[in-house]
Amino acid sequence: MECQWDQSMRAVVGSPVEGNDCFDAEAGGRPRPHTRLPVLVLEETWGDLLLLFQEAVRAGQVAAARDLLDATEAGERWRPLREALAAAAEGSVDYLRLVAPEVRTPAQAIFARQTDAASSR
Repeated sequence: MECQWDQSMRAVVGSPVEGNDCFDAEAGGRPRPHTRLPVLVLEETWGDLLLLFQEAVRAGQVAAARDLLDATEAGERWRPLREALAAAAEGSVDYLRLVAPEVRTPAQAIFARQTDAASSR
C-alpha cells in the first residue's frame, strides 16, 4: 500500500497513479503532454513541492523519493532537488561535494531546509 505522500509525489512528477487518465500507459506511463506543469505554475508552487519531498524525508522514505524522481526523469529537470535527496539518503551533505558547483549550491540549500525541518519534528 502506498502512503499518501507517495501518491502525491507520483502525481506531481509524472508517474502513473491508478485511475488517473492524465497518464499514457502506452507511452510507459508518462504524462500526457497537456498535463505537464507550466513553468509559471511550477515556480508558484515550488515551495509546496519542496514540502512534499520534505515529508518524504521525515517519513524515512527519502531513497524512494529520489528513486521516483529518477524513474520519472524528473531528476534531470530538478537536479538540485534530486541531489539534495541523494545526500539525505546518504545521511550527509558531504555527498554534494561530488556534484557540479552550479547544482551543489541550490542542492545544499534544499538539503538544509529538508533535513532541518524533518529533524525538528
